[in-house]
Amino acid sequence: MAAGVKTSGEFIFQNKNVARKIKSFSWLPNTDVKALAFIVHGYGERLTPYYDSLCEAGMREGVHCFGHDHVGHGESEGERVQVDSESEYVTPVLDHCRKIKEQYPSKPLYLVGHSMGGLIAVCTALEDGKQEDPMVAGLVLVGPLIEPDPTVATPLKRFLARMLSNVLPGFMLGEIAKSGLTSDKDWIEIIEKDKLRWHGKFKARHSHVLLNKMEELKSEMENIKIPLFILHGEKDTICAISGSRLLYESVTSSDKSLKVVKEGLHNILLEREPIRSETYSDIWTWVLSRAIQYLDLGS
Repeated sequence: MAAGVKTSGEFIFQNKNVARKIKSFSWLPNTDVKALAFIVHGYGERLTPYYDSLCEAGMREGVHCFGHDHVGHGESEGERVQVDSESEYVTPVLDHCRKIKEQYPSKPLYLVGHSMGGLIAVCTALEDGKQEDPMVAGLVLVGPLIEPDPTVATPLKRFLARMLSNVLPGFMLGEIAKSGLTSDKDWIEIIEKDKLRWHGKFKARHSHVLLNKMEELKSEMENIKIPLFILHGEKDTICAISGSRLLYESVTSSDKSLKVVKEGLHNILLEREPIRSETYSDIWTWVLSRAIQYLDLGS
């Protein structure tokens, strides 16, 4: 028997009088839904095919996984990897989560964010936490962008991003070495051939927006009180593991954990086996155990 079904669709995101089509995806179990999980993808990539296996694993366990390609990413509209504010990422996530949560009001909702998606997930949870009736029940972060590796965001690149953000917003500053993403050669080949993935360099304005938000986040981390699970590759050279440690130490949640994945590079969701499968198992085991507690408490 099939574990469930994957579907896709579109919705409109309105920002500053500009309407953009957002490509969405959903993995719905054919059994009773135990929990909801919004998957927040990383910089320059898109939801599928990179998160299919993760979502299929969750679907088999009764988790309704869903998400979308961010504005300017994958199959969604907008200038490639360019935003004026992090809200252009956060607001569509909140809107999308609200739509799905309305269909399953009694089921707990978790955000699963990788890399830049980890930063977006944290920002989303903080924004959601300001509401009278918050939706997000917990956070799972995989190699989150809380602090960039200093070899990626050098002092010169930071300076240029700040100075050129308004005058030359599309100025190219640097790029991610694909060899640092995963040690799985098959996935590297898929990444290199993906025409819908961004293969260009970092843009000045986009970099400035993210760097600014990471700095602001340092004073907001203590406001995170929901359950938190962080997984970070031991050999990540893109997002500094020190950022995950800082976040772990700063949040005020009584339910928090940090796992450093031995031999893992930046994207442990695409790492060679057994790292990849163990990461999927860790994520869904954590989500489902919290979902049971959530439902038992009648939250």
